[in-house]
Parts: sequence; C-alpha cells; structure tokens
Amino acid sequence: MWISDKKHTVLLGLLVITTVLAWLCFAFFDEKVAAIFSNVPVSDEFWNGRWILAFRQLGKVWATVWLLMLYSWMRGKGRPAITALVALIVTLVIVGPLKETVDRPRPEEVINCPQGPWSKQSFPSGDTASAFAVATVLAGFFAWPWMAVLFGIALAVGLLRIPPLSHWPSDVMAGAAIGIISGYLAPIIIERHIKLDWDKLEKQWRIIAVVFTFALIPLAGIGEHENSLWLFIKTYGLFVAAACLLWKCRHYLPFGSHNLLAKRVKNPSK
Repeated sequence: MWISDKKHTVLLGLLVITTVLAWLCFAFFDEKVAAIFSNVPVSDEFWNGRWILAFRQLGKVWATVWLLMLYSWMRGKGRPAITALVALIVTLVIVGPLKETVDRPRPEEVINCPQGPWSKQSFPSGDTASAFAVATVLAGFFAWPWMAVLFGIALAVGLLRIPPLSHWPSDVMAGAAIGIISGYLAPIIIERHIKLDWDKLEKQWRIIAVVFTFALIPLAGIGEHENSLWLFIKTYGLFVAAACLLWKCRHYLPFGSHNLLAKRVKNPSK
C-alpha cells in the first residue's frame, strides 16, 4: 500500500463527501448559486488581479507539473512527480470524454446567451480534477499537516471557478471526486503496469527534471491568460528561486538539517 491506512480512510471519506456534494449541488443548488453570483458580480479588476490569476493557474496541468518538477529536482526524488504526472494523465483521460458526453454548458453561457450557442464544456471541472489528483498523490509522500494544506489549495482552486461563472458547483465537486480517484489509481497503475526501476531513475532524476522543466515552457501559453508564462514567472518565480537557493544552501544555515543533526549529536539530552 502506497499510503497509510489512516490516510486511505481520509481519502475514501473525501471521495464520498465530494460525490454526495456533487449530486446535491446538481439537484438543488447549481442554479441558485449561479443566480447569486450573476446578480452580485465580482469586479473584473479583482478576477484579473495578478495573484488571483496566478492561484487559478495551479489548476492548469503545465503549471502543476512545472512546480512538481522543480520540487523533485531540489529533493532529487522522482517518484512523487512521476506518480502525479500519471495521475494527471488519468485525469485527462476521464475528464475529456466526460465533457464531450455530458455536453453541459457553462453557467456564464446560459446566463449571458440563453439561446446559445454554447461550448458545452462545463462538466466536470478539469482544473479542480487536476488539483485534487496531485493533492491525492502527494498525500502519500507528505505528513498530515501538509496533506491538509494540499487539499485546501486544491479546494480553493476549484471554488474559484464558481464566482466568475466558469463552472457550476456540481462541476467542481465532481472534478474533485475524479481527481481523488485518479490520484489513487496512479500508483497502482505504475506498480502493476509500468514497472519502473526507481533506483536507476533516482540517480538520473535531476537531469530528467531539468530537461522536462524547460520542455514545458512552450505549454505555458495554454491558459486563461494570454501572458501565462510571464504571469507565472512574476508570481512564482521569486518564490521558486528563493526555495531553490535555500535548499542548496541548507547545510550552511543555522536551521539547516545538517546543523540541526550536529546540534543533537553534541547535545543528546535535547
């Protein structure tokens, strides 16, 4: 089992909750929530703000994979990134056909153009599914507090799709359920069907991560914002650069893991 029994129970509980909420929203709340936000619209200045757009990018596959690659490069461990990548592929395989099959219009289209034409790409929310897929995978590699943070971010990514009328609430909840399923299936697929040599892969992972990170640059334009790459650099670039610098210099910092271990050796009573 790639995840502890307690976390497994939590994931199962989240899956049940999101599935039930998706049904309840579809049956009772979708139209009411959309009506509320259509009558009390949020200003374009707020939704087009740098940090709101940047946070919404976390639901885009290219941005999520990019951050995963940078993290795995710092740690020199490829298993979390590869497992999350497989989860994202599973998500795309599920979400794409569902959008075409369900053929549901977005709330913005229904409200602003009641007679159509509609894109009919609303159900389920792909951004939410991607965010929850990655959170589910990383839950197996992180401690409990970080697990809560990861799912909190994933939920925020999904909820931010509702006020601008990009998705119905049931789209978001269904996307969350699909993401959890995809994240749970990914390590099982790798173990049973892909059969990776993790020891050999880990030795070469930093080179692979760098190549993959630069290969993703052309995909940065695939997003809701025309300058997605520049927006990503301005918002996450400084944070990523600082994180990389701190990680590389951690042995020389007073709170670095090497120095903390040395202090424990000198003072075993502490």
